[in-house]
Formats: sequence, C-alpha cells, structure tokens
Amino acid sequence: MNYRDIQLIKVSGFIRKKIYEFYRLSLHFRDTVLDRALDNEPNNLDLRIKFMMKDQNETRVKRTLHTRQNKRNKELEFIHLYEFMATIMVESFFSIKKKNSNDHTLKMLIEVEKARKYCNKELKKISEAYGHKPQEITDKYDVRYINVIKKNNE
Repeated sequence: MNYRDIQLIKVSGFIRKKIYEFYRLSLHFRDTVLDRALDNEPNNLDLRIKFMMKDQNETRVKRTLHTRQNKRNKELEFIHLYEFMATIMVESFFSIKKKNSNDHTLKMLIEVEKARKYCNKELKKISEAYGHKPQEITDKYDVRYINVIKKNNE
C-alpha cells in the first residue's frame, strides 16, 4: 500500500487524513523501531578472541556469554511484539483498502489501537520479568521508556 492507494479509498476527508497519518506512523515504526531492534545480532567474536589469546578464563567467558544471552532473549521478546504490531498495521491497511468504507476504516483504526495497548501491557510484563525500565509504544507509534515512580515503602 502507498499514498496513491490511500487517495483511491472512498472515505471522508477526516478519515482519509487519519489514514495518511496512520500510514506514515506505521512506516516509521517499521523502518526505525523494528529495523533498529533487528540490527543487534551478537556474534561474540570479541569473547572468542580474548579466550584464545588467554586474556579471559573459561569461567569469565561463560559468565559473559550467559549475560549476553539473557540480554538477547529479552530483545527477542521485544522484537516479537514489535513484529506483531507491524503485522497488525499492515493487515489493517490491506483490509481498509479492500473494504473501502468509513465504518470499516474506523473499526480497523480502533483494532490497531487495541493491539497497541495489548503490546504495551506485554512490554511491561517483559520489562518486569527482566528487571528493566518498562517501554511503551506511544500513540505516535514510537517506542519510549516509561519513568516509573516507586513508593517509599517499596
């Protein structure tokens, strides 16, 4: 789907403007958030070199590998949610293009918002499981960290 396809959809001006905005934001999400998350594939070459050069012992290398693997597992859980969100966005666009009505378009935009809220709940669970600062997908479909204020007795 592209901007020309959006022009062909027969909906009111307000809804068409929302579709343009949503399309732009979904491209941003896919091209920045998802691509950035997918670029972090570790190869541990530095650890192998240090071990072969006897700069680190086996215990230290294993500990570092374990730490990196935990970090990668957390990142993969985030990536799966980002991919889920991106898929929902793409499928919604194709559905909007196929049905081509105001009611259906609004329904799809609401469904995407529900998916965003679901992803935010899951992102919070992942952050709690790994003991990290929680993230959220904003209403502009970007990812940011949430500032959590703890109570005095916690």
